[in-house]
Amino acid sequence: MQLGEHESFFKYFCMSATVFEILLRLVGPLIVKFETVIHYTGRTTFSYPKISCDRGDSHQTIAFSYRLGHATVNKIVPETCLAILNALSPIYVQCPSTAKEWEDVAEKFWEKWNLSLCIGALDGKHLRCHCPANTGSLYFDIHGWFSIVLIALCSARYSHLLVNIGAIGSASDGGIFERCGMKNVLYNWRLSSPADCNLPNTSTKCPYVITANDAFPLGNHVMKPSGGWYLEQVIFNYRLSRARRVSENTFGISTAKRRI
Repeated sequence: MQLGEHESFFKYFCMSATVFEILLRLVGPLIVKFETVIHYTGRTTFSYPKISCDRGDSHQTIAFSYRLGHATVNKIVPETCLAILNALSPIYVQCPSTAKEWEDVAEKFWEKWNLSLCIGALDGKHLRCHCPANTGSLYFDIHGWFSIVLIALCSARYSHLLVNIGAIGSASDGGIFERCGMKNVLYNWRLSSPADCNLPNTSTKCPYVITANDAFPLGNHVMKPSGGWYLEQVIFNYRLSRARRVSENTFGISTAKRRI
């Protein structure tokens, strides 16, 4: 498939062969296990991969393919996930650290979604999981399954800027946000973000903001939909919703891409 059936390869791995090779080059050295064989007929020592890293599949299929025990595969998969995190997060999951980088984020929101001075969309996502041992109904959420909660600030290009993950599924987004460190960062404005700026084509100076839904508290830099029905409020809510739904789209893309 990698050499000739590119469409089948994409359907199977949810990525092109080129992207797969890039991923393998970054993650491969962290997950290949080596063992040394000494040939007593000579003085040569050979090191070869004990477990290769050229495919993805179900645990049971991998166990059969490589003549490994199911428990061994169950250990390999978490190790691989951690290796992916360590290899890719410094490259692809980075929070802007300068005012110029935040201005670039705001510019994309203005170009794509017509909301000015916006540097992110904030929302929560329930990630379905098996019930952890001895936790009762702590992880049982309103959707009727067990989950942990992801709170994320997303950019206009469907990437994560800030992430808090691991809260129990029975808690609300607002309650989780109230207790996590992300609130202190956003509401006390500790983002190295740019100073207040004029709105487009006006002399009105306003702060940079993030968008959120009604589950999150209103703040000096956190903007929520307005409750009125005047024309100005309707237009404002429309613009705000265009930018705020980016976070929901980001979660949807991640879920569809990774099939989780």
